[in-house]
Amino acid sequence: FLPAPDQLLRVNVALGFRRARLENVYSLLRGKDLQTGEFSPEKRDEQFAILHQAQEDTLDLSNWHDFFKVVQRAGYVHPSLITSGTALLYTYALWLIGKRDFQVDSFRLREIIAQWFFMVSLTGRYTGSPEARMEQDLALLRDISGPDDFVHTLQQQITAVLTHDYWEVTLPNELATAAAQSPAQAAYFAALCLLNAPVLYSKMTVRELLNPSILSPKSALERHHLFPRNY
Repeated sequence: FLPAPDQLLRVNVALGFRRARLENVYSLLRGKDLQTGEFSPEKRDEQFAILHQAQEDTLDLSNWHDFFKVVQRAGYVHPSLITSGTALLYTYALWLIGKRDFQVDSFRLREIIAQWFFMVSLTGRYTGSPEARMEQDLALLRDISGPDDFVHTLQQQITAVLTHDYWEVTLPNELATAAAQSPAQAAYFAALCLLNAPVLYSKMTVRELLNPSILSPKSALERHHLFPRNY
């Protein structure tokens, strides 16, 4: 995944200012206090310093590669399973916030953010109005303190979305589609990776088949053999 500069800017702003709307960036860098509405040169310098530090943390390659371990922990081991780059980047922002600002233990952080990424990918949380949705998620973190509160807040949201009715009614309907690719289908493959499920008519596992380090001129997933177009 090769993020564009404007995509990384979204991560910077989310990490530094707990904001998701890029329209706020111009006001922030002019020295506007979003709470009081007042402008000041001192505030402008302070905001630039915050953005600069957030940029350093966002572009840190150690952070970037550690985050991709989180994505793999969620079962998304192949680029073809990533259906939303926005979901990936917004989850990266939350991971950075948990690591830097709340000092969540690395194991706990990996587990809760992996669950979060699975949830947002499966449900398309950031597809309709991504900025508004992320603004709401970031607002939940503004008044909390400590690693326990961070983990509990995200867990509450996951539980509220992935209800019993979602698993029993909504998801089966989303899986019953003829679309070539869908978030529900990608999540299903991710679940097969997590379970180390075997490939049909093979001794390989799905995770092994989808290993991105194995390059092949043909796709690893050839569903047209099971579902010919004429049928």
